[in-house]
Amino acid sequence: MGAAKLETSGHSIDTATGQNAPAELSSDRVKKIFTDIAWDYERFNRLSSFGQYISWLETLIDKSPITPETQLLDIAGGTGDVSFMACNRKKPAKIVLSDYTPAMLDVDGQDIPYEDESFDIITMSYGIRNMPKREQALSEMYRVLKPGGALCGLEFSTPPNPLMRLGYRFYLRFGIPLWGKICTGDASGFIY
Repeated sequence: MGAAKLETSGHSIDTATGQNAPAELSSDRVKKIFTDIAWDYERFNRLSSFGQYISWLETLIDKSPITPETQLLDIAGGTGDVSFMACNRKKPAKIVLSDYTPAMLDVDGQDIPYEDESFDIITMSYGIRNMPKREQALSEMYRVLKPGGALCGLEFSTPPNPLMRLGYRFYLRFGIPLWGKICTGDASGFIY
């Protein structure tokens, strides 16, 4: 598993629009957004999820096959909420917390600076959507996972029920920017 590299197309998207775009465009935008909101990020997550964020993190960790021997890489780890939850609930042997944004941390999930087959588990919470080169990021994660390793992620998805989907899209378009404005004083970083 780990040493083999998955084929990637070099495909890059603008994380704000979902359209093809140079990776630098999204990378610069994501870095600025998360630099600007770093100090208010956890409060935003709690408020915008109506308090569900912590239970989602607990579920992510509880369902992850973490043992006391686990070498864990937390990609797009931000302020450490997934890593701290793993420490509190499962106590892995080692956690490497990484993030693309220097205000949070400084490791790019699209170019992971570790040897092949270095980690038993990779966690990522709401990170893949911020990576313009998603195929490359997934290939890198696959490369650094040990054989039999697990990628455990937490991400939003569109509800299949049409009524729920309508409410979900409305909330993403209007509710999330409103919470962003309330928490950080700036809605623009939450529109993407």
